[in-house]
Amino acid sequence: MRRFALAVALSALAFTGSCKESTAPPRGLAGIYELMTVDGEPLPVVLFDDAEGTEEMLSGHVDLFSNGTFSDITRIRTTVNGSTTEEDVAAEGTYRLSGSTVTFDAPSGAYTMELDGTTLTQDWNGFILVYQKVS
Repeated sequence: MRRFALAVALSALAFTGSCKESTAPPRGLAGIYELMTVDGEPLPVVLFDDAEGTEEMLSGHVDLFSNGTFSDITRIRTTVNGSTTEEDVAAEGTYRLSGSTVTFDAPSGAYTMELDGTTLTQDWNGFILVYQKVS
């Protein structure tokens, strides 16, 4: 009886260990995801516009690498008092998948996107960003 109880306990331990979230990125997730829309509108999209100036999102992409690292770059154009500048806002770090949620861990902080097939969706400061896998 003792031997049977030990076998059951070891089987349960092995099963529990196999149910843990994998730290390896899942196959097929790696690739380039192009920013397609913001709040359903194609790019470029005006994020902010008042008497002081305008801020527009011009483009963006998230690159997920098979080694579990990522690069997220968004191109922003700012116009203030008639003077226009463009800059890339970038984040790099590691990513992991749990269910349909992709968590991105960067030095500036963590954020998430939802995965649905080949589409990533992010709620960013109240704006809904939709990325489509292009390669």
